[in-house]
Amino acid sequence: MTLTKRSVKTDSLTKSTGISVHTFRAEQNKKLRADVESVLSCQKWIKSQTNQCLDLNRVLVVLAAGSGAERYLPRTIPKIIAQIAEAGAKADVMIGLNHGFDCPQVIAGFNQISDVEIIDLYTEAKVSNQLPAKVCADASAQGEPYYIQSNPSLALKHRIFVIHQKISPYSAGKIRILGDIYGSLFINSIAQGWHLPALLVTIDAESQFLLDQPGLSPNLDSNGLQPILEQLNHHPDLDILGATPRHTVYQPFEQDGLQIFLPDFSQDVPPIPWFLNIVHGYYPGYQLKPGGGTVGRSDVVISLLTVISERYPGARLEDIQLTILAEHAGFKHELCLDVIQTNRVPDQYETVPDDRSKLAWLEQMTRWMSGIEALKLNYGQHNIESIVADTFPWAILLNPRLFVQSLRNKQPLNLITLFKVARMLMSSFLHLYLLKTKAASHPDTLQGYEAKATW
Repeated sequence: MTLTKRSVKTDSLTKSTGISVHTFRAEQNKKLRADVESVLSCQKWIKSQTNQCLDLNRVLVVLAAGSGAERYLPRTIPKIIAQIAEAGAKADVMIGLNHGFDCPQVIAGFNQISDVEIIDLYTEAKVSNQLPAKVCADASAQGEPYYIQSNPSLALKHRIFVIHQKISPYSAGKIRILGDIYGSLFINSIAQGWHLPALLVTIDAESQFLLDQPGLSPNLDSNGLQPILEQLNHHPDLDILGATPRHTVYQPFEQDGLQIFLPDFSQDVPPIPWFLNIVHGYYPGYQLKPGGGTVGRSDVVISLLTVISERYPGARLEDIQLTILAEHAGFKHELCLDVIQTNRVPDQYETVPDDRSKLAWLEQMTRWMSGIEALKLNYGQHNIESIVADTFPWAILLNPRLFVQSLRNKQPLNLITLFKVARMLMSSFLHLYLLKTKAASHPDTLQGYEAKATW
């Protein structure tokens, strides 16, 4: 076999283990096929349980919330409910409070939202890092499992389900609470006859769906979710539609006596996030559907995230893994380039709270790349490179028009900005190389007892 430069990492690993490159790739392909088969099997089961009779009048929203989420939820939850209402539907919002995190003042504030019912649920302690915990209506979690019901009397109400996850040795991490929501609450409710909403929205605490108008700063009051919902409703062959990630610095604001954080598009972002803002969605390797801003058929998304959370308790890039499995399972997935999903990044000078010598954005990018390294080892770079890349997309040289078009849509081009663009490109390229080298020696552990899902 002739090895390409992309095979060097795999070749080095196989030499150290005595396994041939061919055998190693065969194992990666086998693992990918097994995951895809599990996803398709789960989807088939959901379809058989629901008889494909879905609720077209409600939209599911799922997010995992941990420490710090209280700075964003007072804005994001009312806004996404309002966006769904504007689209002519009611919302079922699932807020998973991870690892004992709580924000009672914020949750109480949701009572001010028109036509909303708040339902508190509680998990039992997780008995392993893979098995989803039982979800109950009583705080002791000793009673019968709670099943979501399709109650006609609630047809005019939005519902916010607050899932309080009990602290346990296995509960820390976003994927752990998502496992309890998807693999326990959703799967068990479907088995009990829940009239499943047709569409499901995944968000993060800070996520906002906003319209992206070329040459203009995004309007925080715009409804970027509605066109995504409409596109999915009008194209039944489309399974997943993601907003385009916009990495943004957030600034504090006052709202109803609370300090919250909102996107500030006037602030400069660090080199790599700036670069990702330009290329994402335009080139191979930059096609992931963001966990903080993706909408899909509920049976598809539930199947994908149930399998990921159960098999990979160390997953910290579940959105990339979802996109990889969706691609290989044959689900049709696209990005909506007219809508952005805001994702908070530190500014260029912010440092890590417990180590002032480290820049926060570099640590964030290192963690991201460590997750990519783990997915390369798990599935093989040959199986994922069209979805996610951690190198400079040299396709820009073959098609610079798309890069220039995206750049022009986000900032005016003149001699001053062109100089800045050149400087940011060189800085991005250098940091990508250095961080990739660092992450290659510290990939995430996705499976087993040692798998950790927290940052």
